[in-house]
Amino acid sequence: KKKVRKDTKKDNHARVEIYGILLILVAIIGGCRFGILADIIDGFAGFLVGVLWSVFLIIIGIIGGYMIVKRKKPDLLTSKLVGLYIIVLGVLCLFHLGYIRELSTDNNIGYGIVFEETFENLNNFIDGNMDIQGGGMIGALLSVSLVKLVSLNGANIVSIVLIICGLIMFTGITIYDVIKSLKKGVEKTVKGTIKLTHKVKDKEHIKKVEDEYEKDDKIVVYSHILQQA
Repeated sequence: KKKVRKDTKKDNHARVEIYGILLILVAIIGGCRFGILADIIDGFAGFLVGVLWSVFLIIIGIIGGYMIVKRKKPDLLTSKLVGLYIIVLGVLCLFHLGYIRELSTDNNIGYGIVFEETFENLNNFIDGNMDIQGGGMIGALLSVSLVKLVSLNGANIVSIVLIICGLIMFTGITIYDVIKSLKKGVEKTVKGTIKLTHKVKDKEHIKKVEDEYEKDDKIVVYSHILQQA
């Protein structure tokens, strides 16, 4: 039984390492633009996340490296990673809102025209005619939904709030912590400025006293010389 379990565990580790190697291979082929397969990989990445396609491939490569080193599948639902996903969603939405501004000035934009424009841009990217723009299909779906719900300006605000919430989850640093740190920094700067001002005033006072002393000393010496003369 122990031997069977050991062999099973070894097979699982080997399988995980193979998956990791394949993920790294996908990232390298897509990132280096090696032939038709690279076009497919880049096209799929661009389809999902638009301008962040290269970041998507880097993350795939990192996951592959993790699987090789740790010999286990990563937990993709930790609080930090969920925060990272929220940040990415907010960024993709912001990127794609540029499309919506160009296509329509009102809030009655439809999914069809945005998806059509997104596909056209993706085809041009795969053909090498232009750089990809926007946030891919994920950004398109999220941005159009937000515009319909809260208008174009509201969608911008919601996207920024999503990024802030994601940063709090990813870093563990709250808005209160930031304000507290800023407050301490301001107080330290003010105290330092006041201290420096006092030092400058003290130096000026000392210099003034020294000048007056030298002046009085010269008068005394001059009077002594006159008396001797």
